[in-house]
Amino acid sequence: MNPMTSPRLLRAVAQSVDATKALLRRIGCELDFAHAFAQLTGNSEWPALVEQATALIETCTGELATAVAEAEEILAPIGVAAKAYTIHCVGHGHIDMNWMWSWQETVATTHDTFASVLQLMREYPTLTFSQSQASVYALMEKYHPELFEEIKARIAEGRWEVTAVHWVEGDKNLASGESLARHLLYTRQYTKEKFGLDAADLPLDWEPDTFGHANTIPTILAQGGVKFYYACRLGGGFDHAVTGEFPRPKLFWWQGPDGSRVLVNKESTWYNSYVNIGDNIALPAVEFWQETKLADWLNIYGIGNHGGGPTRVEIEYLLEMATWPIYPSVTFGTAKGWYEKVASGDLTHLPVLDHELNYEFTGCYTTQTLITQANRFGENYCIEAETLAAVTGRDCRALLREAWINILFNQFHDILPGSGVRQTREHAMALFQETGAITGAIKREAGKALASGLNTAALCFPPPGFADPLPIMGEGWVGERPTPSNSPSLPVIGREGAGGREGNAFASGAGAGIGAMESGISKTGGGGSVRPYVIYNPCAWERTEAVTIRLYDTDFEPGRIIARDENGANHPTFFLTRGDDWGHSYLDILFFAQNVPALGYKTFALCEGKVTVKVPQVKALQRDLFETPFGMLRFDRYKGGLVEVHHRESDITFLEGDYDSLGEWELTREQPRGMTAWVLGGVLDYQPIRTAGHHVHGVARNRGTSYPSGSSMAYVVHQHYRVPDTKSTIKVQYLIHGFAPRIDVIAEIDWREIGDAERGIPGLRVHFPFDGYDSYALRCETPFGSVVREEMEGEEMPSLRYVHAHFDEGGFTLLNDSKYGFTVQGGNIAMRVVRSSFDPDHAPEVCKHTIRYSMVFHDQTVEVSELTRMGAAFNHPLIAFPAGVQEGSGPLSKSFAAVESPNVVLTSFKKVEDGDGIVLRLVEYDGLDTEAVVTLAEGFGTKARLTDLMENPTGEVVSFDGVTLRVAIRANSLVSVKLY
Repeated sequence: MNPMTSPRLLRAVAQSVDATKALLRRIGCELDFAHAFAQLTGNSEWPALVEQATALIETCTGELATAVAEAEEILAPIGVAAKAYTIHCVGHGHIDMNWMWSWQETVATTHDTFASVLQLMREYPTLTFSQSQASVYALMEKYHPELFEEIKARIAEGRWEVTAVHWVEGDKNLASGESLARHLLYTRQYTKEKFGLDAADLPLDWEPDTFGHANTIPTILAQGGVKFYYACRLGGGFDHAVTGEFPRPKLFWWQGPDGSRVLVNKESTWYNSYVNIGDNIALPAVEFWQETKLADWLNIYGIGNHGGGPTRVEIEYLLEMATWPIYPSVTFGTAKGWYEKVASGDLTHLPVLDHELNYEFTGCYTTQTLITQANRFGENYCIEAETLAAVTGRDCRALLREAWINILFNQFHDILPGSGVRQTREHAMALFQETGAITGAIKREAGKALASGLNTAALCFPPPGFADPLPIMGEGWVGERPTPSNSPSLPVIGREGAGGREGNAFASGAGAGIGAMESGISKTGGGGSVRPYVIYNPCAWERTEAVTIRLYDTDFEPGRIIARDENGANHPTFFLTRGDDWGHSYLDILFFAQNVPALGYKTFALCEGKVTVKVPQVKALQRDLFETPFGMLRFDRYKGGLVEVHHRESDITFLEGDYDSLGEWELTREQPRGMTAWVLGGVLDYQPIRTAGHHVHGVARNRGTSYPSGSSMAYVVHQHYRVPDTKSTIKVQYLIHGFAPRIDVIAEIDWREIGDAERGIPGLRVHFPFDGYDSYALRCETPFGSVVREEMEGEEMPSLRYVHAHFDEGGFTLLNDSKYGFTVQGGNIAMRVVRSSFDPDHAPEVCKHTIRYSMVFHDQTVEVSELTRMGAAFNHPLIAFPAGVQEGSGPLSKSFAAVESPNVVLTSFKKVEDGDGIVLRLVEYDGLDTEAVVTLAEGFGTKARLTDLMENPTGEVVSFDGVTLRVAIRANSLVSVKLY
C-alpha cells in the first residue's frame, strides 16, 4: 500500500469527525438559543417547535446534516424573528501597562498585539478592532513608527476604533480630579493631532479592569465630552462590601452629584476571551435583552492582559455563526457604533445609579507605599509648577506636559494600586523622579523671577521709623484669629528653598543641591547678616502657615533670629536643630508666615533682632499636658499619641482618661487570602506599639523642681518606637502650635519586614479612637468632590487628602500627604501606613518611609469646601524661595488670584495649551448653585469664556473686567474659564 494512503484516510476521517462536531455545536447552540429566545419573547407556540426540533436531533440515526437541516426548518419562524436581534462583535486586546513585566516587555507586547491584528485585518476584510489608552499609541509612534503609520491608515478606514479618552486605563479612586482632567486634556490633544479625531469621535471611556469608580466620575467625564462608559469591576468583587444595589444592572445611567450622566454598559461576560463563557455567545445576549428590553448586545472578544487580541479561531467561528439560520444576527462592529445605536432609542426605562461603584480590591488603596506617595507628590508638584509658570509668564507647556504624562502613566490600574512586580515599581519611581526634576526646575526659575524685581533692601536695611514698634511677644493675638482654611501645616523636608546673600541669593553655593531628592527644589544657601525669602502660597486663599528654613554657614544666635515682614514687624522664630551638610553647617528654624496673600507671595527677611509681633502661645504644663489658645492636649509618653483633647470655647472633650490614645501606632498581621497585593487578608493580630523614647523640644524647666515654666510659640514632641518582634523602628514628631486646633505630625519609618504565606502580611496602622462614639460616618475626599460612607463593616475605604468624622458636637479631620486607605469601625478611625504584601512583588515596602499627617479638632460643623481647602493647604505647603539683597520696584507682597466665594475652590491656574491666555478651574463643593467671584491681579486679560476640560470654548462668555471674574456654577459641579 502506498505509504501516503494511511495518513490520507486518517485525515479524511478526522475531517469528517470535525465536521460532525461543528454540526453538533451549531445545532446545540441554536436549540439552546431558541429555547431562551422563546422565553424572552413569550411566544406561546415556539416552545413546542423547540421541543420537536430537539427530539428530531436526539433520535437521529442517519445523516446528521440532513437532521440538522430539518430541525432548522422546524425552527425557521424563530430564526426569522431572531435576526432582528444583533450581537455586535468587537475585537479587543487588553494590554496592562507594566503589570507582571518590565517596560520593555510592555513595548514588545503592544507591538506584537498590534502586528497580529493588522495581519488579521489583511486576511479578514470585515474584521474590526478597538483599542484604548493613548499610551500604547504613543509608544508605537516612538518605537515602531512604520507599524504606527499602518494603524493610522486602519483608523482612517474605520476598522480600527480608538477608544482612548484617558492616557491609560487608570485608577478611578486614587487619582485626583485634576489628574483625571489632564487625562482627558492630553489624550484628546494627542488623538486629534495624530489621528484627526475630535471629542465627538471618541465618546467612550473604556475601563473594563479598573478597580472601582468614584462618585464624581460622571461629572468629570461629561465635561470631557464623554457620553458612554464600558466597565466590568463595579463593586462587590472578592466578597467586598458594595455600595448601592447589587448585582449591578447590565446597562444603566450613572449620575454624578451635579446631575451629569453617562451610559454604562457593565460587561456581561468578561473582556478577555480566555475567561470561558462557552460556545454559545447568544445566551448572555438573551439575558441582556431580557433585562434591558433592547435588541442589541455588545460582545467583546480577544486575548488580553498580556495583549494578544482576536485570534483566527475566534474570527472564523464568529463568521460561521453569522451564517446560522436559527441565531441572532452576528456582525463585526465598533463599541461606539453599538452605544450610539442603543442610545438612539428610548432609554428612559433604564435604572439610574447616583453613587460610587465600589469596592474592588481594597488592598490596592495601601499597597506599594512608594508609588502612592510618588503619585500624590507628582500631582502636587505639577499643579504648583504650572501655576508658578502662569503667574510669572514662563512658557513651560512642553515640559509640563511631559511631567504630567509621567504621573498619568503611573495611574494605570496595576501601577498606582500597587499590583505589579518589582520592575513596575522601579519604572514608576524613575518616571516620578523625572517629574520631580522638571517641576523642581520650573519652580526654581519661577521663584527667581518672583524675587528678581523686589525691593528686599527695604527689609534688610529699613530706614528709621519704617514701622511703629509692636508690643513685645506674649500671650494672645494680634489681628484676626486664623480660621482652619489658613491654619498652618508642617512643611515637607526639602520643599523649601533657603539662603540669601547681598546681591545674589545663590552666590556662595552653600548646601548646593541638597534636599532636592523628591521635589527638585534644593535647600540652597548663602551668606550675609540678613537673608530675604519670598514665601509663596500655591492656594487661592490667604494662609498663615509654618515655614521651615535651613540657614547655612551662619553665626546667627538661634534665640535672636526673627523674620521681618514688609511692614517692619519682627516675627519670632522657633529653633529646631543644627547640623552639617556636605561641609556646610546649618541651623533649622521655623516661623509662622502670617497672612500670606492668596495665590501669591509675601517677603520676609531673616536676621537677628528683637521680636515685635505678639503671637499665640502654647504653655507646657506637668505630665505632658499642653495648653493652647484652643484648649488642652495631653500626650502619653508610653502609648504614644494623645490621651486627652479638650476644646476650651465649646467645652467639647474629644478624648479623656485611660482609653486608647489618639494617633497610637499598631503592628498588624493579615492572614493571606491569595492575591496579597489586591486583597486584604483576615486579621491575625493587632499589636499596639509602645514608645521607646519620649522628648519635648522647646520646654524651659524650673531648675529646682524640673517643672515646665513659661510659654512658647510652639513645641515639638519627639517619640521613638521599636516595632515589637521586628527590626523596624518609627520616629514621630508632633508640632504643637497656637495658630489652629491641630497637631501636625511627621513620621519616619524604617521598615524591614517582608510578608510571606507562612507568617502572613505585616503592616502598620495609626488609629484614632474617640470616647463615647460607637459609630459614625466618615466623609472621604473623591476627585473634585466627597462622599459620606458608613462603617461598611470595617471595609477599607479609599480617600484622597482628608477624612472627616462629624460628631454630635464638633468633629475631627485627619489630613495626610500620601495615604489612601482608611477604615472606621466601633468608634475608631484607622489609617493604614505600610503593608508588606508579597505577590506579585515579594518585598515592596522594605525601605525608609516618611509621611505627614495632621489631626484637626472642630467645635462646629465644617463644610466640604473648608475640608477641601484644608486638604489642599496641607498638600501644598508654603514654598520659600531665596532672594538677594537688592533694590527694586516690585511689591513685597502680592496676590495673583483670590476666590471670594466660600463654597468654591480654585483647583487649577495654568497657561492654555494652545495660544495665549490662562485657564482656571473652579469647583463647587457644598451643593449650592452659586455665582463664583474671583479677584485677579491685572495682566491676565480683559475677557473670559467658558471652556470644557480640553480647553475648547463652549460658546459662553462670562463677566470679567480684568480684575473681577464672575461665573455661575451648578451645585457640585465645576467650570473651566479661559482668561485672555
